This record gives sequence, C-alpha cells and structure tokens, in this order.
Amino acid sequence: MRFLRDLAGIFVGKIVLRAQLIPIGELRGLKYIWSKLFYTPAEIAQMNRLWDEFKEKNNQHAQHRPHLSLKINRKLVKTPQGVSLDTIELQAKHKAPTEYVIYGWGRSDCYEFYLSRLASDALNLNKKIVSFNFRGIAHSKGQVYHGRDLVDDYKFQIMRLIKQGVNPEEIKCYGHSLCGAIAAFAVEELNREGYPVKIYDDRSFASLVETSVALYFKRPHIRARIVNIGTIVLQTVLLATVAALGLFTMTQVAMAAVVALLSVRLKLTHQIYDKTIGKFMEGAMRFIMNYGGWEYFTPKIYENIPAENRMHTVIRMPKSHLSKTLGRRKIRHPAFDKVIQMQDSLHRHLPKYHQQKSDLKQQWTKAIQKGNHENIAAIKEKLIELSNAKMTGGGHMTDPKELVTWYKAPRAGRWLTGQERFYAFVEPEGKHQEPRAIKYKSF
Repeated sequence: MRFLRDLAGIFVGKIVLRAQLIPIGELRGLKYIWSKLFYTPAEIAQMNRLWDEFKEKNNQHAQHRPHLSLKINRKLVKTPQGVSLDTIELQAKHKAPTEYVIYGWGRSDCYEFYLSRLASDALNLNKKIVSFNFRGIAHSKGQVYHGRDLVDDYKFQIMRLIKQGVNPEEIKCYGHSLCGAIAAFAVEELNREGYPVKIYDDRSFASLVETSVALYFKRPHIRARIVNIGTIVLQTVLLATVAALGLFTMTQVAMAAVVALLSVRLKLTHQIYDKTIGKFMEGAMRFIMNYGGWEYFTPKIYENIPAENRMHTVIRMPKSHLSKTLGRRKIRHPAFDKVIQMQDSLHRHLPKYHQQKSDLKQQWTKAIQKGNHENIAAIKEKLIELSNAKMTGGGHMTDPKELVTWYKAPRAGRWLTGQERFYAFVEPEGKHQEPRAIKYKSF
C-alpha cells in the first residue's frame, strides 16, 4: 500500500511540481527524456549558465559599481530526511543585516530564474535573502514523494536559521503560487510550536486539487486536447487488445483505428467522449492527487496564522473606478491571473478575512451616522490595508514592482506597487510607504 501511494505521489509530483523537469544540473531518467523532447541544446546550455552569468555580473559590479555588489554564499544543505537542498544567501556588501527573508517559487520555477530579483531585494532591504530549490529540482538532491515533503523542506530552511541563533521574529517568508501554500503550512506549524515567523503569500490557491482540475479540465481548449489524447490512448489499447486476441483481422483493426482516430474530430462523438472519458479522467485526477498526498487545502491553515504574521495578494481587475466606502480605485490593464483564477484563489476562500472587512464596513457606517470623524479615518485605514491585497496591472508571473494596489495607502497618499507593499511587510521600519516613492536599486 505504501509503495502504491509513493508511486502515485511521484507521478502527481511530476505534474504538480514541473520544476523537477527543468534541465539544470544532471540530466537523467525522466528529466533527460523531457529535456530532449522540449528543449534545444542551446536552451539547456543557457539555463545552466544562469548562475555563472550572475556571479560574473556581481564580480563586474564589485569592480565598477561597488554599491551594487553582493556577498554570495551558495551551498548544499542536508535535511533530517537525508535530502540535499541547493541554497543561496545574498546580502548587500555595505550592510550588516540580522534579519532574513526566505523565498520559494511556483511549480515550474527554480531560484536560478529569479537571481536578479533576489539580488535587487538584497540591495534594497537590510535583510539577508535566502532562496533554495526543493528536493529533485536542478542541483538539489532527493525524491519528491508527497506534498508534505516540500513543507518539510521549507520548514527545515526556517529551523536551520533558528538553530543558528536567529530570532524567529526576524524571519519573514515569501511564497509565490505553489510555494505560497507550502510556506503557509510550514509557517502555521511553526507558529503553533512557538516560533512567530511571518509569511507573505503571493498569488496562491485555496486548494491544489481544485486548482489543478480547473487548469486542466475547466478550460475548454485544454480539456478538449486532454480528452482527445485520452480517447486516442484508450482506443489504441482496446484495438491492440482486440488484435492480440485475434478477434478481428488486422485489416479490420486498421480500418477501425482510422475511424476511431477520425471520430475525435467530429463534434457529436467528441461531446460523447467528453461526457464519458473526460469525466472519468477528471475524477481519476482528483482521486490520484488525494491518494498520492497532494491536497494542500490552504485557507484554514493560512487563517490559523496570527493576523499580524501574515499578508497575501491576489490579481483582480476592479469593476469600477470608485468605491463608495474607500474612494477611487486604480485600474491598470492587464489584471487577470490565467493560472489561478479568482474562484480558485486563496483570497476568495478566507472567511475570517471577508468577515473582518464586513465588520469594518458596518463600523464605518455607524461612525458616519454618529459623525465620529476620528473613527471614520481609522476604520478606513484598516479597510484599505485589507483591501489592498487586491492588485492590478499584471498577471500570475508579473514582477511585483509592476503591480499596483487598488487604493491609495493612507500613510503614503498614493498607490503602492507590489514591491513596496511586500517591502513594507518585511521591513515595516523602512520608508516604503512614504509620500515620495523610493528609487530602488536594480541589480
């Protein structure tokens, strides 16, 4: 039974965590096959140069632009589970930070893709920047069996710092997309264990199962492709079995194969396949994800974290330019998450968050009726802080510096970028919400 669960977990993990197939590092097994099918030799070489190019750029900065140079430490750290995680730590040379920010990325990413962004954050924040690749990704070693493995990896990175003497209150966690869920599970456990680390959950989902089903089966063009492929595979197996048993002649089997292949292109038969084979495949996906240990239902976990220790974002386009309660909204195109749509987002499924907003709106109405202007301003500020979880100006993979909050931050008197909002969370003592925006450094 354990063997079957592990096998199911490995299979689902390759779909859920496609970063395991990124052709960086040693190419063998499925990773080798995948690289040969979907990457050119030039693309593989380019990805394997990312780290060396980053180091060379930092060396050039050290010689010609020292204010942009970094201290870099890269190492393989071994976890209690026996896996080795490729880990980097960055800090600006002219700073002596004692606080840390730990970054984790989405299902198709590794930290090599974000080196410039990590370096820029190290230059702009008085923090040590930590990022790593989960087991099985790029140069990290170990097999991913179940979703819990990734939570263990992220939690290990946090505990590694705490055991070195770092105050848990000086550790902030950033998780984008899939890692938003992973980090939430790790941070919630640590808060329960008495380690008050904080989390910034960026554009993540409520349920990995529902998000995956929506991604592959709720979008017509993708579903049609999957149903057609599934139908052809099943028809091939059926016809091969018939031929092997000798129930029909090879000519009859060949004619049936041609008819079966053409049938997926006919609207009526495709609709039948969609309602039968498509429904079966959708149900099979739900079953195997749950059986293999890849559920990640995040909302309750996230809201168990104390409110002062968490913040999240979501991409959404305002329906109008004006809110009766909070004033003018910022509308900037594009503003649509094609990977995790609103109905599947973590933001949509946070009952405590939405109840808090509703309560504040009722308090605001009562304060208006009583003419209590001091309370009105305080309530409005709290509402804006909550409502600015909604960002506009990009999509799922947009750099936070391109995103903009819906409302002007009261303290700044202006709209904040996603970069400023994140910086203000991890460095509240900084000047990231001042009336005049800081001109940030770029590595």
